[in-house]
Amino acid sequence: MPTSIYLAGKIRQVSDRGRSYREHVKQRYPQFSYLDPCRRNFNGDLDYSPTLSNEARAIVQADLLDIATCDILLADCRSGPSFGTAAEIFAAKQLNKTVIVIITPDWFNDPSYCTGLK
Repeated sequence: MPTSIYLAGKIRQVSDRGRSYREHVKQRYPQFSYLDPCRRNFNGDLDYSPTLSNEARAIVQADLLDIATCDILLADCRSGPSFGTAAEIFAAKQLNKTVIVIITPDWFNDPSYCTGLK
């Protein structure tokens, strides 16, 4: 069974709902299997307030299940992480998953971003 990778990264805050990054990774590395949260059918206007809507709650739970079953979490944080992406990274680390974060070179100008990342 191939290594499975959860494709974390912004969805709501980017024009193409994050599909271009995810499709690029899937095409570039076809030897892996992918858990892509974009496969879920949602309109992008969900209520993520403290009292989550049922639809938002279901999506969050499905994403967490994907993270629990993946081997690696790959997070696109080139434009900065979203709260959801940060929560997904945290969840993966809590489960001792390998986490790979894609960042831009300017992140390295501030060493506090890299403290404790191992």
